[in-house]
Amino acid sequence: MRLLSTLWAISLLASLSVAAAASPAAQWSDTDGEFLTFKGQVLELHTAPGSGYPLFHAVESGEVIRVFKRRGDWYKVETASGLQGWVHRIHLNELADKDDRVVDFPNPTWKDAANTAQLGLLVGRTAGATSYTTYLNYRFTTHLSTELKYTQAFGDFSSTKMASLHLLHHPFPQWRLSPFFSLGSGSVKVSPNAVVAEPEDRQDSFIAVGGGLMYHFNARIDLRAEYSKSTILTTRESNEDIEEWKAGFSLLF
Repeated sequence: MRLLSTLWAISLLASLSVAAAASPAAQWSDTDGEFLTFKGQVLELHTAPGSGYPLFHAVESGEVIRVFKRRGDWYKVETASGLQGWVHRIHLNELADKDDRVVDFPNPTWKDAANTAQLGLLVGRTAGATSYTTYLNYRFTTHLSTELKYTQAFGDFSSTKMASLHLLHHPFPQWRLSPFFSLGSGSVKVSPNAVVAEPEDRQDSFIAVGGGLMYHFNARIDLRAEYSKSTILTTRESNEDIEEWKAGFSLLF
C-alpha cells in the first residue's frame, strides 16, 4: 500500500512538472493596463495602428492579453509571451475581465485624442484676396505647438505667396472650443498680374501675430477659425500690413 502511494505521488509530481514545462511563465513587459481574456476564435495583431499594416500573430481563445494603449480606434495589446501589436476596436468585443464580464470599448471622442500632429487646410481672405493655406502643426507640450504654413492668395492685380513658421499657445487645451494665440515670421512674395513693361516681383520678410478658435469635432478632426495681422518689412519708406481671416479643418495623426 505504501509503495502504491509513493508511486502515485511520483506520478503526480511528474505530471505537474510536464504541465509547467508546457506552459511557460507569462513574460509581461509591464503591469500597466487591463489584463483580459479573449473569448472568441482568433484575434489577429497588426504591426502598427492601421489595417494596411501586416498581420504577424494570432491570439487564440482562452489567452490572456494586456490592453495598455489607445490611438483613435486602435488599441495596443501584449500577449503573455511578450509580443506586442495593434487591434482595431471592433475586434475587441470578445474580451472579458476576471469576473467573466465582457468589456466595452466605446467609440473614441474628442477627449480621447492623443495625436500630436495635424495636417490642415484653411480658406479665407488675405489682404482682400481669396487665399488658401495648408499647414502642418506639431504639439510638443500641452500648451505649446509649432506650425509650418504655406499660403497662396489670388487678387485682381497681384498674387501672393507666403511661407512662415509660427509658435502657438493653447491656454485652455482641455476645452472642446479652445482659443489659441500665435506669433510667427516668414517670407512673402508678391507677383503683379499686370502685363505692363516687365513688372517686378517683390519678396520681403514679415512678422505675424494672431489668434483664433479650435473646435475638437472628434478624435480625428479639428475645426478652426483664425485672424492674423502681418507686418511686411519692406525696403521702402514704410512697412505694409496684411490682415487675414480664415477658416478650415485639420486631420490629426
